Amino acid sequence: MSRKPRSTATVLAGALTGVLALANCTVVEVHGADGSVAVSHAFGALVLELQPASEPTIVSTTVYGLGATFDGAVLGYAEQRLALLGSDCRAVFWVEDEASVAAVQALTGESPDFCVIAATRGE
Repeated sequence: MSRKPRSTATVLAGALTGVLALANCTVVEVHGADGSVAVSHAFGALVLELQPASEPTIVSTTVYGLGATFDGAVLGYAEQRLALLGSDCRAVFWVEDEASVAAVQALTGESPDFCVIAATRGE
């Protein structure tokens, strides 16, 4: 039994596919309560060490390739958001638009126990 030799193009295509599948790029955005945004880019394994926040903070990650997420691993593409609550937040309302933000704030009043996050803006 002899095997037919593989062409150079087939071997290179397989190697390139393997390299791209294992390549990783992670983009991390940290949205502060004051409206500030810190963006970081990383290659390879990324470990986030999240500290308790005094103000509500949002961490958004976008992973391309083989990488880690908050709750597991991904091969391909993934987006995740995580809200770190301040010491006063007891409940979080994650809403999609400004009208919903206004509606929730009208219902909850000025209570510091409720935090409203506009998901579309990351605030």
